Amino acid sequence: MTTAIVERSITAFLDGDDSLEINNIIHSTAGAARFGYSGPLVGGTTVYSWSAAALVEALGDAWLDEG
Repeated sequence: MTTAIVERSITAFLDGDDSLEINNIIHSTAGAARFGYSGPLVGGTTVYSWSAAALVEALGDAWLDEG
């Protein structure tokens, strides 16, 4: 099996309030800083949605069925 090299560049941004009042403060600038991060963390489902198209492009449609 050959695998294609697929490259993507994505800029993440906060789409809600940047506040310590949100449910999970790791997704806010100040909350992430409390844990030593330089910026808020992006949720795993968001990252997955960004990567799915590149995975299908590199591995083919069978990846959707078989992983």
